[in-house]
Amino acid sequence: MAKSKKKQAPKKSGKKPRGRKGSAKRAPAGGKKIAIDSARYSRAPVLDSRRAIALARSLQTAMPKDATKGMKTAARRLEAAAARLEEAWDESSRAPTPSESRDADIAIDGAWGRLHDRLESFADLSPARHPRAREAKKIFDELFGAGLRFLTLPYSQEWAESQRRLKRIDGNKQLAADIDKFAGSEFLADVRLDHERYGEAIGITETFEEESSAPGVVDARRAVEHAIQLYAIQVLATADEEDPRTVKAALAALMPIDKAREKAARASTGRPARAPIPGTPGSPTP
Repeated sequence: MAKSKKKQAPKKSGKKPRGRKGSAKRAPAGGKKIAIDSARYSRAPVLDSRRAIALARSLQTAMPKDATKGMKTAARRLEAAAARLEEAWDESSRAPTPSESRDADIAIDGAWGRLHDRLESFADLSPARHPRAREAKKIFDELFGAGLRFLTLPYSQEWAESQRRLKRIDGNKQLAADIDKFAGSEFLADVRLDHERYGEAIGITETFEEESSAPGVVDARRAVEHAIQLYAIQVLATADEEDPRTVKAALAALMPIDKAREKAARASTGRPARAPIPGTPGSPTP
């Protein structure tokens, strides 16, 4: 009698059934897509030496904490170029009057020092007796976490650090109100006034004027302009138009260039520079 053969079950291939490729779509990282116009940074703004140095410092201040290796390298080269320009410019006949710069430097040092001492005194109170001392300590650490070492920097760098702190205060109305509450409104007002005069004395916020044509200054200024371009390229390389967060971060890092261009245009023509197209660097983003 013939034996019946058992049907063998089909062997499993181990392969998963094919599905639609890419069926699980990744959600956009940051929402609405934002365009970025890299051509806006194909050339550095036309600036005199004073403004070029200030722009170099401002770009370093605005550099994000998570900057790429390329950005950090470009920033170091920009810093070196700015230092060479500052040295060449200081040696030129058009450098600011030393006595005026020195007096303004002493004034801004004193203004920041007094505000520092007022906040520190309040922050040093016993939190057990004075609960608000904790709040004062938080504000003090935010503004003076590294102490007053920035007041010992070269003039343009000190101005940039002073500007950075005031910008932080201006960007937070509550912070400004709390500073006035703990220190007294007169102290922050003094800082603002002396900061403005300091910028004028060292030429950063002065009106645009004819630049020194000394070969050393011209060459050094061109080197800074080139370094600014190279830095901008590194920043733009981090922007992915499919990820609005990266675009916004790049715009923020490059904002000092747009502001410098605007100030230079106003100073030289008396009219503001043409407003950037919405969605491009320097324009408000939704």
